[in-house]
Amino acid sequence: MLSKIADVLRRWRGNRGTSALPMKFTLELEGGRPTTDDAGAAAEKAAGAAVYPDVVVGVVLRRRRAVMLRQTNQSGTMWTFPGGKVERDETHEEAVVRELREEIGLRCDVVRKIGERVHPVTGRSITYFLCKAQGGKPRNLERNKADDIRWLTPREIDQVTNGTLFDKVRDTIRDETRLNK
Repeated sequence: MLSKIADVLRRWRGNRGTSALPMKFTLELEGGRPTTDDAGAAAEKAAGAAVYPDVVVGVVLRRRRAVMLRQTNQSGTMWTFPGGKVERDETHEEAVVRELREEIGLRCDVVRKIGERVHPVTGRSITYFLCKAQGGKPRNLERNKADDIRWLTPREIDQVTNGTLFDKVRDTIRDETRLNK
C-alpha cells in the first residue's frame, strides 16, 4: 500500500511544472470499501481503486461464554472473535460458517445476524453473527493468526477489549448469557 502511495507521489512531483494534464487518483486507506453505485464502482475499478471483500465475524456462545482468539505481535495483544473474508459467490452466512470451521474447527449454525458496521480502525465492512456450536472443542487451527483461544465471560471480554467492543455485540452477549443461566 505504501509503495503505491509513493509511486503516485513520485509521478505527481514529476508532472509539476510541465504541460502534462493534472493527475487524478483515488486513494483509499487499507481495508476501505467504496460505497458507490455500480457505475461508480466500475469507474473506480477502471481507475485502479482497490475494492476489499467484506469481513464476517462469528460470536459463538456456550455456557455463558464466548470463544475469542488472542493475537500478539509488535503492536501488543488484541483479542478478536473468529472470522474472515467473504469469498466470491458466497453469502455472508456461508462465509462465517466456513471461517469458523477453518479457523477454530467448530461446526456451527448461524442463529441470527447481530449487526454490521464499518470498522473504525480498518475501514472494512464487518458483519457480526450470533452462532451456535454443534459440538466439538475449539482449536487454534491458524497459528499464524492467533496464539491462544479461550472461552471468556462477558466481564472478561470487556476487560480484554478495553471497552472497544461493538455495542451490538456486547449487548447480544450480555442478553444471551442472561437467558442461558
